[in-house]
Amino acid sequence: MYAHGIVIHHNYGKAISCYSRSRHYPSLRALLCQPNVFRMLLTMRPWTTMYGRAQHYFTSTKMRQAWTFASMYVGMSPYGAPGTYALLQYSETVDGIWYPRVTRIILSDDQHTARGVRLHSGEEILADIVIVNADLVYAYTHLLPPCPYAATLTQRPTSCSSISFFWAVDTPLPQLRPHKIFLAEHYRESFDAIFIHHSIPADPSFYVNVPSRIDPTAAPEGKEALVVLVPVGSLRSSGEGSHQDEWGEEIVAHTRELVLRTIESRTGIRNLSAHILHETHETPPTWRIKFNLDRGAILGLSHSFGNMLKFRPAMKHASIGGLYFVGASTHPGTGVPICLAGAKLVAELVKRDVESVGSSDRDRATGRVFWDILLGMLGVAVAGLFVMQIRFGQGCE
Repeated sequence: MYAHGIVIHHNYGKAISCYSRSRHYPSLRALLCQPNVFRMLLTMRPWTTMYGRAQHYFTSTKMRQAWTFASMYVGMSPYGAPGTYALLQYSETVDGIWYPRVTRIILSDDQHTARGVRLHSGEEILADIVIVNADLVYAYTHLLPPCPYAATLTQRPTSCSSISFFWAVDTPLPQLRPHKIFLAEHYRESFDAIFIHHSIPADPSFYVNVPSRIDPTAAPEGKEALVVLVPVGSLRSSGEGSHQDEWGEEIVAHTRELVLRTIESRTGIRNLSAHILHETHETPPTWRIKFNLDRGAILGLSHSFGNMLKFRPAMKHASIGGLYFVGASTHPGTGVPICLAGAKLVAELVKRDVESVGSSDRDRATGRVFWDILLGMLGVAVAGLFVMQIRFGQGCE
């Protein structure tokens, strides 16, 4: 296994290097023009199969299977997939999927350029570009040095928070559709409670999702999975540990009772509480603590007029080069489709900026060459004049 790992590691580096030099091959010529392409093909052995490669290094059938099952990721049998795809299992094993806890964005000495991130472990990862997908207000107030703009962000209006219940139910609930909204009888008052008083409406509207109705794998056969989202007010301030007591178990139990009573009275479901096998819940403080959401606001900053378009926090930091933001609180806004659109915009922005830097470097290089040539010509002219002065001066004497 050690020898196999060494070989795959060596090949993996070559494959990544090749990919980074050319993202696509529009012609056979483009492929063949890659540096060392034939040597790489010999090393990668695409004429063998994944399973054949594994057989060369492992005697254990289980190990061969463990190191070739990744062929399914490209929709192929390991007995037919080219041996090159042995890199897949290596990438998954060595690189893995990373969810690093970042404690700081590293800046240059002059504080004007992002240089990387510092992890919770103390490890520092350096980079030319840093894209932050954490809550934007949290990033400004906790991951970057203090600044007046960060303080203003904590004063901007936010979206709502929620008390959310996640229920495993021991019986089918045909009375509920996959998506159902229960509207409050006192509609206006419910919104005033959320956005003016930062509290729980006495008569809340709420949303119920039954994912098992669409995706059978969300719950065992004959059972249901329910997600209940009750919009409530966000926390009044960004302070650590603030308002924890205001959203304790008593409030959660009261909200749960309101939800159960409303569902039962409007759908005819009887004694729903008795059918709940397992329950977890989230509240404004837990949204803030677990996910670093400023004031527990589940949808980021509000979309009020002062938080729209040009007035919404920008995707690119105004004074720190190489630092960009994606997510609900930056431009263009909140919601999964809009956040995905924002991610696309950031990718395009980064690409333009990188190309612009490259173009500027080329322009500067061209400028340096121009001035070098000009100065060289001037030097030759001066030297020529000096020589002529000496020669003709001597002749005149």
